[in-house]
Amino acid sequence: MKAIKRQLQPLILEALESFPVVYINGPRQAGKTTLVKELLAKDFKAKFITFDDTLERAAATRNPFGYVQESGTPLIIDEVQMVPELFRPLKKLV
Repeated sequence: MKAIKRQLQPLILEALESFPVVYINGPRQAGKTTLVKELLAKDFKAKFITFDDTLERAAATRNPFGYVQESGTPLIIDEVQMVPELFRPLKKLV
């Protein structure tokens, strides 16, 4: 499958330099995760977590504040909506 050239990459990188949180939103299967993984492949240093992983989701749900503190930054969270308890700790972190 041929990869689509993403015009948003430079805008996202610019936003990451200026803001503590960058939220990428879009319809299902639009390429949001692929876009982020492409950025990581280009030497953007960050920890990538997906809450599609049940163990990660359980750990974050059990202790949201501790999870955020221990994860470090920069942090990329895929499927963050699966753990709404994380929004307050993330807000406090930034």
